[in-house]
Amino acid sequence: MILVAAVALLLAILCGVVGWLAFGQGMTVNVLSGLIELLLGIAVAVFVIDQVTKRQRKREWAAAYSAINGLLAASFVDVMRLLHIRVCEYYADDEDSYGDFVQIAVFHAAALRSTIEGFATMLEPKTHQLFRASELRLAWLIQKLADQDAFCPGEEYAQRAYTVAEDISELLERQGDPRYISARRASVRIVRKFLARDGGEHGLAEALAKRYPAQTQLLHDLGRVHGSGRYIFDDVDNDLAIAYYALDRELLSAAQSSLRAN
Repeated sequence: MILVAAVALLLAILCGVVGWLAFGQGMTVNVLSGLIELLLGIAVAVFVIDQVTKRQRKREWAAAYSAINGLLAASFVDVMRLLHIRVCEYYADDEDSYGDFVQIAVFHAAALRSTIEGFATMLEPKTHQLFRASELRLAWLIQKLADQDAFCPGEEYAQRAYTVAEDISELLERQGDPRYISARRASVRIVRKFLARDGGEHGLAEALAKRYPAQTQLLHDLGRVHGSGRYIFDDVDNDLAIAYYALDRELLSAAQSSLRAN
């Protein structure tokens, strides 16, 4: 489309020059003037249409990325919730609700997969590849953690989750997602506060043990305290998913000794 506009503009200029050199102020000049006006109109129209198309495409990309980012973050938080329960001592409510948490994780994973497939033609190839790789790794972790009675190599799973967390972070930072930027700043401050990060390294269980109070603090700092409480499983529209993801990523990063050992 830009090429058509450029050609039309070039022809308009060329016709104007030829008319001026060959015919001066004669009748033919009037004909050429009409042609020039027509070609200029085509060029302007094409440029306007191209800009409108680009803006529309950006809006479509923004909608696609927003939907996928939310589901990707929600699936990651699902994995972290299951891992948290398996690594730390059970809370009574968590143990009783483990099956419900698994169902939510499976639901989010299926929704993430279908959403990526639905927007596949609108995504940049590299972005689509990262989305798919992260989705597959999260689905694998959910499958492994779904069996409450199976052995759980917590640090191995945490290392895999941390790899996914870094890929998600790359995606969100590249897109400049404002939800992630603000949540990450708050999460860094909170994790340092709860784990006294400058005082040394922390094990996985120690880092995850601070997850609930850290989540409560995060909601407070972001001004997001509402009736759904501290649990993200009430967040049906994934409004909190990216904020919870940012916090979980920082908690995994704080578990330096456990993650580097694998």
